[in-house]
Formats: sequence, C-alpha cells, structure tokens
Amino acid sequence: MNFDISSSLLEKMWDTIANKGISALLRPWQMKRENKARLECIRDEKLEMIKIENEAKQLQISLDKEQFAEAEIVPQIEQIVSEVANTKLHEIVKEEISVAKAIEYAAEYIEAEKIEDEKPAEKPTEDWLNKWKKRTQEFTDEDALKLWGKVLAGEFASPGKYSYKFLDWLNSITPKDAQLISKLMENIFADVCCCGNVGNEELPLKYDDLLTLQELGVLQGVESIGLGMTYKSSIKGSFQRALLSANNKKMLLIKHLDCAKELKLTNICCLTRIGKEVKQLCDVGVNYEYVQKVGKLIADQGFDVFCADVISIVNGQIHYSVLTKLEFNQSAN
Repeated sequence: MNFDISSSLLEKMWDTIANKGISALLRPWQMKRENKARLECIRDEKLEMIKIENEAKQLQISLDKEQFAEAEIVPQIEQIVSEVANTKLHEIVKEEISVAKAIEYAAEYIEAEKIEDEKPAEKPTEDWLNKWKKRTQEFTDEDALKLWGKVLAGEFASPGKYSYKFLDWLNSITPKDAQLISKLMENIFADVCCCGNVGNEELPLKYDDLLTLQELGVLQGVESIGLGMTYKSSIKGSFQRALLSANNKKMLLIKHLDCAKELKLTNICCLTRIGKEVKQLCDVGVNYEYVQKVGKLIADQGFDVFCADVISIVNGQIHYSVLTKLEFNQSAN
C-alpha cells in the first residue's frame, strides 16, 4: 500500500480513521506517514486477547479455590482456553484484514475517480464509522469489500450521504439481489423506471422482478403502475429538461420551442431513498434499447429527444458532449 495523499479528502479520511481507531492494521502506515512508525504498535491492539487471558486467569483461580481432585482437569481447561483464545484471535485478525482492505479500496476509489470533498468542514460521525466497520468486517469477498470501500469514500466526501438504514440494507442483500438491482439501474433515468403495461414482453424488467425490487426496498409504486410524473421546463423561453441516467454519465435532453409544454411519463416506478443511495454505488452502463423505447414515448408527445455524454455536474449545472438527436417515426402532437 502506497498512497500519495494529494487531496484534502484523502487527508481527512486517513486522519479520521487513525484518530477513531477504525483499523489497527493501517495504523502503522499512518504513523509512518507522520514519521512515528512503530512496527510493533499493532500488538497494542490486542485488547480482546488481554480480556480473554484475564478471564482465563480468573477461571483458573476459581478452579484452584474449588480444589478439584482430578489433576487432569486443569490441563484440560488450559487447552480449552488456549483453543478459544486462538479462535478468537483468528476472528479478530480476519475482521481487521477485511476492514483494512475496504479502507484501501476507498482510497483507491477516491484517487481513481478524483472524488472531491463536498463538505470539507464535516466528517462522518463516530457512530456511523463504528457501524460501517461492524458491517464491513463480516465480509471477505473482494467485490463486497470494494462496495463497502465506495460507501466509506462517499460518506467522507459528503457526510450523511448514506444512512444507518442503508448500511443495514447493504449488509443483507445477496449476489442475486445485486444482479437484479444492477439490471434495474441500467433502465433508470431521473430516478424512475418506465414500466409500460403489465405483461408487456418488451419490458426490460418483468413484473415479478419489479415486485422483488419493491420487496428489497429499492422501488416503490409497483402495484400502482399506471401513475405518472409531469416535468416542466428547467429554463425560460423554451422547454428543456435533462433526464440523468443512474450513473450520471448519460442523459436524455428533451427540447421543445414551447416553454409552457409539459413532459409526461406514465406507467412508472420510482426509486426509494434506499434505491437512490444504492444508485450512487452502481457503476453500470445504460440499456440503449430502453433509451430508444423511452425516447419514442417522449418524441410521440412532440418533443425533440437527444442523448449526450455527461462530463461533469457542478452546482446543478450539467456539462455534456456528443449530443445526438434520436430519430423516430413519431406522431405529430
């Protein structure tokens, strides 16, 4: 591990992690960075072992006071205590390794994606960090640890971004659930999924899939398919509205000369708060067949529909490139 702490966000994350004692295995690296390296300092983190040893001593004292007649009992107890201590130590080390890996992945993610510190004056709360650590140390799968690393990076960039409820939710999903959620995110624009008519074989997600996603707490309004949303123009003088993909890397740009015209999306399901939080972790592409279908629904309302690559979003302003108009055999409106 060799990170060049070149951003204020990384600096904040490392200092906070060191001060809060979130990862014992990373502490020597932190101290080395401050020219105070002590390789043996990791041994000071064996508080749990000390506790176990003290309990073992108390148990042996109690046994001595009881004056057991059987001479072989004490060696048996010592063996049991030794086995329990070794098992516990193995668990502690495994948990510490998982947490340390997730923190490293968080740093790699910040560097690779050039994540900026959105709230420099704020840090994640100690309670949040402790809950994150508790959940993270339950995993050994590398992909899962990368995901927990992204969560940590996002929370340091914008404290409050991920709720306690979200940490519990993320801890409970299965790989199969994750695959279904990723498929959903490929078909999300403006935090909604246009579902069409129930039973339509052309749907990107079947009705049973939508129900499962609702049970997972990611979608809402599945039973109420038939509802819709209305969008007004985001500028003056003409109609213009941008619909961002789940990964914020693509957008549909909707235009019309009449600024009073309204865009209507019907038969939709919306992301829940959990859905919006998990959306920020999904590095998925866009289902272009879905783009064509949604674009056709919009074009049939008389709008011009464009697709573009998003470069950046700064203070709500979307900077984009490669603007391409989608062409359809549309009905005039």
